[in-house]
Amino acid sequence: WLFAGNEGGAKRLADVLSLVSTADAAGVDAGRYLPSVIAAVDTWPNKRIDELLPRAWKAAFETMLRQQTRE
Repeated sequence: WLFAGNEGGAKRLADVLSLVSTADAAGVDAGRYLPSVIAAVDTWPNKRIDELLPRAWKAAFETMLRQQTRE
């Protein structure tokens, strides 16, 4: 946490690293996952926030890719 700048920065860094680790454990490419979730989370309904977790996101992303390859 030495290079986080301050305590708030360290907490934000810990949140991001937690998301990256969770994505990695779910077999999700964090480079695709994080930008997608960051773009969606601001307007995403709170009652559906679990759909943005890595395992659910991966299933939805794979379904989208299959549909695109059929077209």
